[in-house]
Amino acid sequence: GGGGGEASDSDITISFRPKMPLMAAETVQLVLGEFESSIDFIERSVQSIPQGAFACASWSEALKQLTLTLGSDIAADQQVTVLLPATAGLRRIAPAGPPAQPPALEEAPAPPAAAPPALTEEERKARAAAKRAQFLAQQQQEQQQQQQQPPPNPVAAGGLVGVGVDLENHQWGALVVRLLPGGAAFQSGRLSQGDLITHVEGVPCRGMHCSEVLGMLMGPPLSVVRVSVARGPPEDEGSETVSITRVEEDPPEGGEGEELECFDIPDAVPEPPAEAGGGAR
Repeated sequence: GGGGGEASDSDITISFRPKMPLMAAETVQLVLGEFESSIDFIERSVQSIPQGAFACASWSEALKQLTLTLGSDIAADQQVTVLLPATAGLRRIAPAGPPAQPPALEEAPAPPAAAPPALTEEERKARAAAKRAQFLAQQQQEQQQQQQQPPPNPVAAGGLVGVGVDLENHQWGALVVRLLPGGAAFQSGRLSQGDLITHVEGVPCRGMHCSEVLGMLMGPPLSVVRVSVARGPPEDEGSETVSITRVEEDPPEGGEGEELECFDIPDAVPEPPAEAGGGAR
């Protein structure tokens, strides 16, 4: 059965509970690995509780075994205690402590990084001047590259173009005052100076400012716009619808393209949203 032992300066006490009944004159072997003795002993007299439970004890150092000879019957699970005198020479082995650890070596702290030497006033000015010169050179290079690039082509860029007319405000729409040479209207021959534009794509132009009509005439190159024009008194409501293909204006030979304009004529427009200057398409 399980048990335990206690050691003092004078004797050793071992207690246990047998798992089965024990009869007088039988022996019980207890393996006590935590004890040692300089000599073996045989049939040494011991004291026990209950009194007379054990007659004698023997020890084998090689086997670490204590053999007890019963002096009386012991019931199962009955706690019994045997007392070995210190003169028996049996003692508990001192527990070994944990192995000594070598002292930890403390890592020396890394030396602080050396601070960069302070710049003198002259060095700071020289460094700032070098950065400024580098920036100006880069800026000048970008400007030169932009100047070398060809101007954007509105047709290639998918921009909007008009039909090449100058307009004037009119109470019934927008009056054509000039055809731009090389423009879409000039090339088509469908519009003439003095025509009154009354509708663009079916939208009435009455009450619109001429700049708004110019905006309605704008569209992608090679697209077609339908324009209704009146060539008689507008109150007769007689008009003709013409189709004009928008093209990029061809500038006259030896010069650049002309700017289209929209003219404000206060006398001709009783209710104008008068604006200074004009628009161009």
